[in-house]
Amino acid sequence: MNPHGSIRSTTYHDRQEAGLLLAERLYDLRARPDALILAVPRSGVLVAASIAWKLRLPLALFPCRKLVHPANPHQTIGSVCHDEVVLHPEREIPTDMVSHQVHRLRRELRSEQETFGIPDQVLENKTVILVDDRLKQADTLSACIRSLKKKSLARIVVAVPIATLSQVRKLERDGVDVIALQELPVLAETASYFDDFHPPTDSEIRQIWKQLGIKIPT
Repeated sequence: MNPHGSIRSTTYHDRQEAGLLLAERLYDLRARPDALILAVPRSGVLVAASIAWKLRLPLALFPCRKLVHPANPHQTIGSVCHDEVVLHPEREIPTDMVSHQVHRLRRELRSEQETFGIPDQVLENKTVILVDDRLKQADTLSACIRSLKKKSLARIVVAVPIATLSQVRKLERDGVDVIALQELPVLAETASYFDDFHPPTDSEIRQIWKQLGIKIPT
């Protein structure tokens, strides 16, 4: 019995393998000058690096963080990136607690943006492939997509190994293309879809950039 009810799910060796499989679905964008890949750190980095290598496209991070409940660090209340905050409407948290956390996280995001990110002006008229290792309700992807929609992009494509059916349909209604290897009614813990599932460190991310010879666009 699999954890998703009657829908069979596939397990990948690691996120790199899932990225290579996604690259096959995105092959029409290979080496296009108007396309680039943005990885949602840290979970999307390993998936995105494989796609970037296979498609010969530039890669950068789009820093974003989850907001957590002040009394329960395992409960997500929303997400934040450099110019967007998404809060779960069903979570009632004092505004000052949320503001303090947003301010702290944005300091971290600025540092990550300076090291691995991309200037907003580079995104103008680009086809952006936004990559994470999953898509489910109120993920960090939500804040990233809202932020990207403020910019003058040609197209947004979300690429993920696994996604909930409801979120795929929601994004498609909002004009976002979604490429997912698996669309399931509900998702289990993300780690259960991968034999090897570890979050890359900053040093590992730097090593990925060096090994693949991928330069951050300027």
